Amino acid sequence: MNPVDPWAPLGAALLAYHNGRHDAVLRVDSDVFDSENVVVRLYYRPDEDPLSDLDLRALDRCTGRVLDAGAGAGRHALDLQCRGLEVTALDVSANAVRVMQDRGISDVRQGDIYTSDLGSYDTILLLMNGIGLAGGPEGLERLFDRFRRLLRPGGRVIFDAAGLDAAVRKDEFEELTDLAIGRPRLGEVFFRLTFDDLEGSWYPWLFPTPTMMTEAARAAGFEFTVIGRGGRGAFLAEMTEPATPKKKEHN
Repeated sequence: MNPVDPWAPLGAALLAYHNGRHDAVLRVDSDVFDSENVVVRLYYRPDEDPLSDLDLRALDRCTGRVLDAGAGAGRHALDLQCRGLEVTALDVSANAVRVMQDRGISDVRQGDIYTSDLGSYDTILLLMNGIGLAGGPEGLERLFDRFRRLLRPGGRVIFDAAGLDAAVRKDEFEELTDLAIGRPRLGEVFFRLTFDDLEGSWYPWLFPTPTMMTEAARAAGFEFTVIGRGGRGAFLAEMTEPATPKKKEHN
């Protein structure tokens, strides 16, 4: 198989599940974790499946106009829309966009958070470890700069994450450093998704610790707060800009 866009397999899997293939399975390969077959239902999240406590807590903190970045099949955006909030559901996959439109989300857009013309928001939401799209520690600066441009005054970013140190034993790190494409000590992991005959190309994903996020947020001028914790090191966090943000200098 010739590798395709990293997210094409997931988009195809979501569409297959949406069209009735409820036994669909997505293969997930990694340079750190063992390969596994994951049921697509976990990514699609049907309406009847309850959301986790961290998810519900995140949605409860969303206000105003919301950008759901990396919305996937749109379960979180649907919930927010049902609550009466104005939601933009953004995903890079055309198939994911088709699924969300069919599920009844009013404002669905295809694209990535860096290049899409999106307007401004009161809340940016990134769930299912969506902050990982930074790719690695160095990518956080670029991502935070984009947040700053998208947020309205007083806006917030809400996301969940889990540090790699919570998922991998300490005695495994030395071996992982030798074998991994990325840098597991810093939470950088590479993944590859496969669905049917679609094999995606490898992509980096970040598993940050609260300490890493605190330091990166402060350096970017954000206030960072952990607002919830889950199993295996998972945490829910919120970032806000100070009430009187510094003006940007222009050359």
